[in-house]
Amino acid sequence: MLKLNSLREALTSNCRWCKASPEKFTVFIESGGIETTGESPSFLYRYNLVLFVMDFTESIDNIMLPVMAWL
Repeated sequence: MLKLNSLREALTSNCRWCKASPEKFTVFIESGGIETTGESPSFLYRYNLVLFVMDFTESIDNIMLPVMAWL
């Protein structure tokens, strides 16, 4: 999915720890589905994206700032 890859790329590009330890974080979709938006044939995807980080010893800001910029 594009958003998963996009977030992973943003973290790898903007966080030194993520760049040095790409095997220690993962991004995945926990749940979600398709939602219709009315009588027209339009729809949207709504899902929960999870960022799981292991053995991170730096300030949480080093992860959160790239995530906030990505949003």
